Amino acid sequence: MRVGLIFFLLAPMHFATMARDQESSGDRDSLYVSWSKSKSQLPVVAIDLLHFDDMYQRQRLEDLILSYGVGTVFLQDGAYGEVSQWIASINQTSVVDPIFVVKARGVFGLPFGQLEGLPSDDWVVCWTDQTMIHQLAESNAALLHRMGVSVLQYDYFPSEYKTAEVEKALLYMKLMQEKGIHLSFGNSAAKFVTKHQSEIDWSKVVWLESGMLEKDALVKKKLRKKFDKVTGFEGLVMEDIATHSLSDNKKNQWDNGIQLLKMGNYSNHHSVLDELIESGIIKKSYFKQAVKAYYQQWHVLQSDRKAYPTPFDPLNPQMTYRYKVKAITLVKDLGDLFPIQDLKSNLFYSFSTSRHEEVFRQTMDRYTYNEHLPMSWLAYSPDSLMQILPRGSHLLVDLTGVVRREEVQTYVERLIHMSRYYQVGVVYQGVPSNLKYLEQLPVLLWSPDVSSEGMSFMVQMAFGGMDMSGALPAFLSATGQQAGVQKPSLHRLKYLDPKLLRVDETKLAQIDRLVEEAIRDEQFPGCQIMMVKDGAVVYNKSFGYLTYDSLEAVGWNHIYDIASVTKTVATVPMVMQEVSKGNLALEGRLGDYSDRFRETDKSNLRVGDLLMHQSGLRSYIPFWANAEYVKDSADFLYKKRVRRRKYEYSSVNWADSISTWIGTSTFNSLRNPDSTYRYLYSDLGFMIMKEVVEEKEHLSLDELADSLIYEPLAMNYTHYNPLRYFAEAQIAPTEQDDTFRGNLLRGQVHDRNAALLGGVSGHAGLFSNSNDLAKYMQMMMQSGTYGGHQFFDSTLVETFTEKINPDNLRAFGWDKPRHAVGNCSKYASEYAFGHSGFTGTVVWADPENGLIYIFLSNRIYPDPQNYKLIKNNTRTKIHDLMYEAILSQDKVVNHEM
Repeated sequence: MRVGLIFFLLAPMHFATMARDQESSGDRDSLYVSWSKSKSQLPVVAIDLLHFDDMYQRQRLEDLILSYGVGTVFLQDGAYGEVSQWIASINQTSVVDPIFVVKARGVFGLPFGQLEGLPSDDWVVCWTDQTMIHQLAESNAALLHRMGVSVLQYDYFPSEYKTAEVEKALLYMKLMQEKGIHLSFGNSAAKFVTKHQSEIDWSKVVWLESGMLEKDALVKKKLRKKFDKVTGFEGLVMEDIATHSLSDNKKNQWDNGIQLLKMGNYSNHHSVLDELIESGIIKKSYFKQAVKAYYQQWHVLQSDRKAYPTPFDPLNPQMTYRYKVKAITLVKDLGDLFPIQDLKSNLFYSFSTSRHEEVFRQTMDRYTYNEHLPMSWLAYSPDSLMQILPRGSHLLVDLTGVVRREEVQTYVERLIHMSRYYQVGVVYQGVPSNLKYLEQLPVLLWSPDVSSEGMSFMVQMAFGGMDMSGALPAFLSATGQQAGVQKPSLHRLKYLDPKLLRVDETKLAQIDRLVEEAIRDEQFPGCQIMMVKDGAVVYNKSFGYLTYDSLEAVGWNHIYDIASVTKTVATVPMVMQEVSKGNLALEGRLGDYSDRFRETDKSNLRVGDLLMHQSGLRSYIPFWANAEYVKDSADFLYKKRVRRRKYEYSSVNWADSISTWIGTSTFNSLRNPDSTYRYLYSDLGFMIMKEVVEEKEHLSLDELADSLIYEPLAMNYTHYNPLRYFAEAQIAPTEQDDTFRGNLLRGQVHDRNAALLGGVSGHAGLFSNSNDLAKYMQMMMQSGTYGGHQFFDSTLVETFTEKINPDNLRAFGWDKPRHAVGNCSKYASEYAFGHSGFTGTVVWADPENGLIYIFLSNRIYPDPQNYKLIKNNTRTKIHDLMYEAILSQDKVVNHEM
């Protein structure tokens, strides 16, 4: 018998070709006729593959498919890629492609490995955005079609589901059917199917188990006819094969109306199927009708699968990202704590013992300075804790790592008590059922996703980097409604994988190689580079070392002397503040705002011209040449020449003296016929503007910038004179200054004129890191808004960053793209604005392309005459690669490294 079967399978190969090229409705009849001639195939038998990774089971199943032509295979596990390849292999070798059925994992999931990015039911029930159900259905349907699968089997629906979850389930099934995926229901789904019978599209339901409505309901002719008439169901009735009915035709299941029999026990399949063939059942009319009905369904499924091509990558990371963030739920927020708005006047402390503790801490650090403390401190009494932590501080607690119920209850009780004295926010990752132990907490942010990425997203939401839109499943609510608090983001920076914004990572890898080569070439010992796309940090790397001795690697929190970038990050925003308050006007004259310069020939200089470097001031005056540095006191004495090589030394108020010298300095020679001046980059104008701002506010520039900009933005690593705030080891050294100060400059401003002014000047002196500068540049890109705070009016930002004079390629304080000199990428739009610094720094923002670029280095270490970075135009090459990573291919030009 077996030999004859194998001969049949090998001989009529034209039959296999015909079966895969069905185009007309008559083809199903051809299949039936071909089967009828042989009577050796069993298409109405299905096999349940219990464990895909069990090679023995799988080989037995392959043998059964090839030997007996079984028509249906049920799949419930395995790695997606391996299962897909196996299905393709079976379809290449079998006479007729079997119908492959995938058993749903829960309600919304597929049961395969390698699909970890797809959401579990716990995620989906938290979504409040119905478009997410559409995206999930489209993705899952595409995945099934790619596998060669057209049927999704449901054996189970959670009994606890309320109306909200049921509506999602029905919508999801409807959408799957619209995408060409047919459904099948097992007996365990009977309660759900019966209750929602009228809401199911029965035209694309392939199989129902015989007890779907009630025991044996679908094999009783009257009930079946009534059901078919009411629902329009044209599928097949299915049941597990009963071996005791094979020999007695009067009891045969096909005779009773079953159209597909399913087998799951692999120990005796051959003997059962041999007995089935030998019994003569395949000659019976009711068996033939079942076969004909099967081929009818086979043809429909094959046609539908061909009709739904996959136009996109169903596993694209952008969808996975949305799946995760849309599920994160602010369960409760008494006191309106999240997202945290005020980062200026609060201290922050974190507590965690979870496996994602490092991600929890690192993500917090990007937003503001935190102290990370052991969880054991939470066991202290409030009185003891208040001796250590100031009252009113923010305490962010990750309870994910606390697993014993008794410990959870202890922490919850303690945190509830502590919330009287502190701003306590709790984050938690875990299954929904665990939330009942945390429901008394006043502030709780929860994610059903337990990945490190999910932890990062929660912290970003807590600090206002992302919207919070999830809601608790309705079945957890006493009212049966989804509960939770939805909050918009504060438009702070996000920190995302570049794939999530479709950034070309091959271009980012080229940046890595370019920088590594530059370090080998000793253009600089190390650097920080940051790229922000559409408000998300997508490239954030530190390279090399603080010095060429390779002892201390550059970290994200090291700070650099940013040199002339100070002009745009300190002086420009302070001038903008004065303009917004009406204390200054860009068209106003210097003498109107400054007592110091009113009686000088600088009185008529226009404020806007000073900012645009077209006021006629000289480019640079070496005031420091009149100074002598005293190491013991770290002070500068005025050096007055009395005769050849003889000097007198005295103390002097350098700020007053320098202002006086600027006031009496001569103008440059770039004068136009109309008495205006052409562009000449000058530090002097920004030294003047510092004086003007301080005269108006009666505060120093550093104090003003700290209180008005850096503290509200949580730019915790941005300061003048950083040795007042940080250890020397955290600051990148700049020059080995042997000719003026006689030592290595580390934390002391490199610019010598700024040094005379105590390290605080309008043209130089600021220290910062890439993360802080990105916050500032993002605020400017967002028209003056960041973290829920309006720093500047959008019109004012536009005024300061746009090019005013067509003959001058500068804005008010900002540099603009000058492609002839390569100051920025050749792809930068006309709306881009930025600035560079002598120490090897640059910042650029391009609102049109949503791109921010930060590059910080200490290229002048140890020798300021090292111009390799500038000569190689490395900073601009990096900028080009960032644009090429985000631009469409047709906009990218050939780029020579």
